[in-house]
Amino acid sequence: MKSWREVDELLSQWKCWSPDGAIDSAVTLAAELGKQQANILVLTDHKPAEEKISNQRLEWHAFGLPLDNFAIVNASRTAFGDQDRCLLEVANFSSGARSITFWTAVAERSGDTAFGNADVPGKSGAALRFPPQSKTISLGGHETQRIVFNIPANAPLLRAGIEADSLTEDNEVQLLPPIRKHVRVQVALADENLSALVNRTLDSTGLRAAISDNPELVIHETDTVVSSNSWSLRWLSSGATNAYTGPFIVDNSHPLAAGIALEGVIWAAAAATNSPGDVPVILAGNTPLLSTREDVNGRCHLTLNLNTGLSTLQNTPDWPILFWNILSWRISEMPGLKESNARLGAEVNLKTTDEAVTVTQPDGVKKVFPKTGGELALETPLPGIYSVAMGTVTNQFSVNAIAADESDLSTCFSSQWGRWGNDTERRMEDTSAVWIFGLLALALLTTHLYLVANAKGGS
Repeated sequence: MKSWREVDELLSQWKCWSPDGAIDSAVTLAAELGKQQANILVLTDHKPAEEKISNQRLEWHAFGLPLDNFAIVNASRTAFGDQDRCLLEVANFSSGARSITFWTAVAERSGDTAFGNADVPGKSGAALRFPPQSKTISLGGHETQRIVFNIPANAPLLRAGIEADSLTEDNEVQLLPPIRKHVRVQVALADENLSALVNRTLDSTGLRAAISDNPELVIHETDTVVSSNSWSLRWLSSGATNAYTGPFIVDNSHPLAAGIALEGVIWAAAAATNSPGDVPVILAGNTPLLSTREDVNGRCHLTLNLNTGLSTLQNTPDWPILFWNILSWRISEMPGLKESNARLGAEVNLKTTDEAVTVTQPDGVKKVFPKTGGELALETPLPGIYSVAMGTVTNQFSVNAIAADESDLSTCFSSQWGRWGNDTERRMEDTSAVWIFGLLALALLTTHLYLVANAKGGS
């Protein structure tokens, strides 16, 4: 930057919404960009790590005040059956005890309220499905208190907050419903008893969709052709008469094996070897019991080598866990957002298709990603509601300013450390000292020649 006008233009575009700071790294970068010749000015609200600053190109100014502050430092909303479980943590960043008002309100639509409105919901004309609730909570010095409650799963937006205090940005949060994805499963097993068992297990997971048209997972016994969108689980039970009691080899890093123990299990399977391209997840010796394979279209095909008539697996907790893992893994590979609520500054993952993605920030700024594939990490520079349009589908996620370190104002300070050197000091510092050594060398050479000449004259 060559003028203060350029500085003013850049500062007018800067928004102070970063959840944390890296001043040391920033100072190092500024020194490198200035080739160690630029004066660096730090404006902050706390002391430097070392109060004695020897760098004559660095000035540190702090403008903070050690104020008492209350803040929401954690907030979540998770699926809990036919309701949503909400958890909020309120912290008292002061040494004294105090009582404050905590309020909640459920909006009719996510667009009915704006982030940062300090008014208690219901008084600003926003449409509310349920009347706002408030209560008084007491917090001791430096105490954090958890508040847990349930709300209907069909509530589009929850607003929660505390009364205004020293820092208003950490007094309110907005929570959207958790993402509830379900898998359309088609069970095509000839054995009626096995089919009934599998259907009951799938229903118990809570991850199975009510319909099975255009399935996203097909469970079958033969090489049935599945749709372009479907994964498959091939069930091998023919000739599965070998009973294995372990020890079983389980790839615990695989999503299908999460939480599976197989303690005391009898697993009847057919003697087989691993097919080319298959990745074993559970083995008995060198016999694959559960394996996966990915085709050229990115679809996963699972093979389950199991005879339930001679096994005890279906009578253990590992049985519903296995099917929950299967459906959960299928959901994780579906297009769309992975979460609906995030902290400021965190990345929100979006599983994409080949379609363009348009992200609209809370301030109305739009970012377009024309060509996508795989997974896209979305930045969250501002708190509020973000809109994500991919093809014909539009979803939202909420970002909240939750950062305990930033909410703690008790260590803030006002003072100045270090100063820029004056012009004389700077010239002395910047001027090369090579000429001094040159003069010394010249004086030594002159003296040497003088002594040599005298020696020759004397001889």
